[in-house]
Amino acid sequence: ALAGAATSGGPDAETLDAWGVPGDRRPELLAQPALPIAGVAAPDAVLADGELLDIPGRRIRALWTPGHTSGHLSFDDEDHGLLFTGDHVLPTVNPGLGLGGPADDPIGDYLRSLRRVADLDRLALPGHEDPFPNLHDRCAALAEHHLRRAREVRDALRAHPQATIWELARGMTWTGGWSALAGFTLASALAQTAMHRAFVRSGAPIAW
Repeated sequence: ALAGAATSGGPDAETLDAWGVPGDRRPELLAQPALPIAGVAAPDAVLADGELLDIPGRRIRALWTPGHTSGHLSFDDEDHGLLFTGDHVLPTVNPGLGLGGPADDPIGDYLRSLRRVADLDRLALPGHEDPFPNLHDRCAALAEHHLRRAREVRDALRAHPQATIWELARGMTWTGGWSALAGFTLASALAQTAMHRAFVRSGAPIAW
């Protein structure tokens, strides 16, 4: 997804137009630094969903868990009761979604991916922070976080069907409050709102 990109930064002017961002808030969003991308490494192997890795003495199965990125994989060590969750399920942080390139419905993808791993009786080994048990409870909490956001967007669209992303985001619940969002956190909030609107408009049940 990054193969053709030289840099990665914040939203561009066209995106801000589409989101309905007012003129006085655009400079801080357009000023997000463009970070150089060193390059994309060629994969050592291409894995299919459900494929067993060629690791002697281990049965580790690749599980396609899109959401964080469209190609995200988790790895299930079936015999040892371990699940390498990568950035799919983290113990205390809500993983970023829709990264690594365009995706039609990152929220829907993520909810389905949470459901896929939630009932596995595994110790979770995440890509950040510490290993954690109770995978089902953590998946349920992450799902409810996004369903709560989706319900806020759904209710706002029922009242104001033509609301812009900016208008929707301004009425949503944010840690620290809407007025505290600026720069990167504001850009992130707007991007999340856009993803939740896409999920609501998909017509999928707002349920897990």
